[in-house]
Amino acid sequence: METDGNYKVLVEALSRLQDVSVEKTVFSFPKIIAVGGQSSGKSSVIQGLIGREILPKGVDIVTRCPLHIRVHQTTTTEGEAGEGEYIKFSKEDKYKCAEETYTDMVSAMKEIDRRTELRTRGTKNVSAEKIVVDLYSPNFPDLQLIDLPGFTKTAVGDQAQDIEQQIQDVVLEYMEDPDSIILAIMDASQDIGSSEALKFAEKVDPDGERTLGVFTKLDRLESGAKAVTKKVIDYISNRTKPLKLGYIGVVNRSQKQIEEGVDITSAKSTEKSITSKSEFKKIRDRLGIDTLRRFLTQILAKRIKDQLPSIKEQSLEELADINAQLKAFGEEDGQEIIGQELIVLLVEDVMQTIRLELKGYDCNVGTDALSLGAVMNKLIKGETIKAAKESREQYSVSQFHQELQIALSNMYACQDPMMPVQLVLDKGVRILIETYRAPFMALLDKACSTLCSGIDEIAGKKLFKYPRFKDLVSSVLVEEIGSNKSKTREYLQMLIDVNQKFINTEDRRFILATNIMGMGIRYPNNNRWWFKENVQIDSQGCLMATNSMINIPEKIENAMDIDVAQGQEGDDENEDNDDDGDESDAEYVSPDDEGTTKKDSALKTLKKKVCGFTKDLQDKLSGNQAVRYPIHKRDQAMMHVDLCLQYMLIIDEQLVDLLPKYLITMLIHKTLDFLEGGSVYGNSLLREVNSKLTTPDEVEKYLVKGNLHIERIKKLKSQKQYFEDTIQIVEKAIDNLNYEYFFAKG
Repeated sequence: METDGNYKVLVEALSRLQDVSVEKTVFSFPKIIAVGGQSSGKSSVIQGLIGREILPKGVDIVTRCPLHIRVHQTTTTEGEAGEGEYIKFSKEDKYKCAEETYTDMVSAMKEIDRRTELRTRGTKNVSAEKIVVDLYSPNFPDLQLIDLPGFTKTAVGDQAQDIEQQIQDVVLEYMEDPDSIILAIMDASQDIGSSEALKFAEKVDPDGERTLGVFTKLDRLESGAKAVTKKVIDYISNRTKPLKLGYIGVVNRSQKQIEEGVDITSAKSTEKSITSKSEFKKIRDRLGIDTLRRFLTQILAKRIKDQLPSIKEQSLEELADINAQLKAFGEEDGQEIIGQELIVLLVEDVMQTIRLELKGYDCNVGTDALSLGAVMNKLIKGETIKAAKESREQYSVSQFHQELQIALSNMYACQDPMMPVQLVLDKGVRILIETYRAPFMALLDKACSTLCSGIDEIAGKKLFKYPRFKDLVSSVLVEEIGSNKSKTREYLQMLIDVNQKFINTEDRRFILATNIMGMGIRYPNNNRWWFKENVQIDSQGCLMATNSMINIPEKIENAMDIDVAQGQEGDDENEDNDDDGDESDAEYVSPDDEGTTKKDSALKTLKKKVCGFTKDLQDKLSGNQAVRYPIHKRDQAMMHVDLCLQYMLIIDEQLVDLLPKYLITMLIHKTLDFLEGGSVYGNSLLREVNSKLTTPDEVEKYLVKGNLHIERIKKLKSQKQYFEDTIQIVEKAIDNLNYEYFFAKG
């Protein structure tokens, strides 16, 4: 009896766990499912197990949806069987069915039929939506099982032509569940090899781990057909087709008994007389509806017992996670912060996250995705190179040469050409620099858009609870970024303009211009010498660890400077320059140039004709001749193309270096300064937000919780209650179990 008490505790715990899990599918509980053909006696077996006749009657398909029957043994005992029994049906909003309780089994049968009709819309088709029936009785032990539609081959009446497939889809969904115990019900008087129940059970449970075979209608075995009887006995003995759970044989009420109104309890005497026959002697412990009921209860109890520890452990983990989410949303237990104090906390939370995302340098940075600052850096640096490339490729050589040739002709107008015209160089450089304006402005727009989207996303995550306040904070930040964007646009416009309006022909990197113009550098900047020790940087930009770090040289070499004798006077620093030149003037051949393809060779030829035009021209000079200016305008224009390209190398390098600095400083660092405020910055995020919330009514209006947040919190609290109830049920079940039984293996 102590073991039976444990079974009751466990099956009751299963029912309670199922009740709190009505709308949730977190756990998959063990279940016993009854499958079989329409004429296999499935309904009779189920009614024999629950002890009451509640299943609808009729021809063809009667069970047209899963019927989950749960038997609860009540503690009160009445005199005769049937007294104190009642059946409950749960409320179904979908079908507008109220919660119902019946003490009359016939009424309960009609309610099952009514709810079936609602699911199948009055047809003879099937539905996958189950009906839950709770039978409370002092006369039968706790048990649960699910009656499924019987297999059929032929559609009848208004049934769909694919009724066979419909039934298989519904039944197989339950059979494939690894937590299902398959009750494969077969007619012992029919060909066992053609049993649909056993065939599908073998398909979903090939090792027979969770299949229990049930033979019905043992009373129909002809006394003279010893071969058939022996075959059934061999099956029940688990010799023919072994199953882990084996087989059990039962005797249902005959059709005559049903028609005569013999109840299930009275029919047990018939079953006893049949199973007591001598041929069933060796398998008598595997016969009878009571044996089947007891065996199923044991299976169900053992399964739920094995699951209880993991259910509790998982529930505790889920509960901890839900509590953490509620805390993150400010919904943990305790006094709720309101008003101005709440505004300060919310803004500080947003600021802290933005600082972490943009500035980094913190051990709390995430590792699952790039932060907003990292995204901005990658975007700005990468897109700067793309923008510069786009700018450089706007003109073709022939197109640009053509424009400069026209410009050169227009500069001379009616005059004959005599000397190089710097205005043509100015014109060419302006044209090429202008190509940078649109791509740079487009990058500014893209960077601002990315930053604003990232800021808005951060605010949304942090202020999800208060959508209006989130919009306010986002608008303040976006407005500040927009202001910085306007300033950045002015800076970029000026950067383009200053390079267009003044060409520094004395830049030492622009050596071809100084040669062709016959000029020196009047104001040299010897920037290869650094610090008080005059540390020299070589042509590759590396510090040279020489004696110059100790002995300061009296004269400074500048390899890029040209001979001051060509038109320069009064420059004392350049008078001491050596004529030896610098290794940096030697032509450098990259290893990548070796073995170039024909296409690469053609490009090199074009490059030499354009970029080396002026140098080749000067290399042809000899003696004291300093300048050679081409005669034809075509060549004059090509010389200016060459000069423009040489100068644009300098400009492109400067622009590509300065653009990321401008964007990161003006967009990101200015945003960080705005968060901090203080004396460095005239305003701050918190001050600006507070300036828009001047009255308590405005504060209250912006701190209204959003509907999405309310629904989310409601859902979290519902889940919290579910897991708390689950833990309580499991703990109560464990407490009520016999200690040795619970910790026993198997």
